[in-house]
Amino acid sequence: MGASHFCKSTNLEFFMGNFLLKLGVTFGFITQSKELLGSV
Repeated sequence: MGASHFCKSTNLEFFMGNFLLKLGVTFGFITQSKELLGSV
């Protein structure tokens, strides 16, 4: 019981971390694109 619960929580943390990472990269990419388009 303890091991399976630990595995589930770890998967959830990994999923959330991966999601936030992708979100941050996407947001940063959009911000850079806007700055590049604005400067041109």
